[in-house]
Amino acid sequence: MNSFSEIAHKSGKEAGSQIMKFEVQDASPTIATELNLVTGEQVYYIKRLRFIEDNAAQLEETWMSVARFPDLTVSHMQKSKFSYIENECGIKIIGTFETFSPTFPTPEIASILRISPRDPILKIQTQAVDSNSIPLDYSLLYSNIFEFQVKYFFPR
Repeated sequence: MNSFSEIAHKSGKEAGSQIMKFEVQDASPTIATELNLVTGEQVYYIKRLRFIEDNAAQLEETWMSVARFPDLTVSHMQKSKFSYIENECGIKIIGTFETFSPTFPTPEIASILRISPRDPILKIQTQAVDSNSIPLDYSLLYSNIFEFQVKYFFPR
């Protein structure tokens, strides 16, 4: 499992992020369930546009527990979220659950990704977990398939 930044760097390309929103919210029932929290508990909501070589590659919406990550800043999210979790918080990420769904973007997402609403995208629902299988984040990723493809190896 590699982060967006790691995938870009392994292919010799530069990754970047534009933070579109960074705020504290009360967890909705859905977000609370995904993060094993109580409804209404405070979470960060981060919306960021990920770039590869200055091309809009992925729109990411992420929720993380404020109690678990009280020192999270915009600066951390401009870089690698996984690097922050592992290197600054000392938490080992053992993996992520990922659900892939081909879909068409909303007009807003199409505009952000600089594609047509008729161009397909890949929606990925992810949840990274620590060594105790406790969720670290919950994210919805909207990938511009013309700019960002990932190759996976699944051991037998």
